[in-house]
Amino acid sequence: MKYKEGYQVTSTLEPGGACVQSTVPVIQSGECQVTVPCGGDRRWAMAQDDEMIFAMPKGKLEDLMLGLRHFDETETFRFPTKFSVRPDYPLSETYVEIGKMIGLEMHD
Repeated sequence: MKYKEGYQVTSTLEPGGACVQSTVPVIQSGECQVTVPCGGDRRWAMAQDDEMIFAMPKGKLEDLMLGLRHFDETETFRFPTKFSVRPDYPLSETYVEIGKMIGLEMHD
């Protein structure tokens, strides 16, 4: 996981065979895998259009949970997400600079 080992989860997406794509690479590499549900997942497991499959080796579960707990405790990111609408959301200086660079009228 990125927060502990410095890498991001990568994926190879296939249009079919999600049951294979979500298990075999995880077993072979010992790394996490993201897969798009296939027709079988939709028909037999009721996968929906807004769902993905995330598979990981059992040995990485504790690290994942520690990372999620850290996000929650530091309020970096929360599960479930708490939504709010703030029309005048204060942008960081980086975003203001990028906006100016692409021609947007930005207010500091």
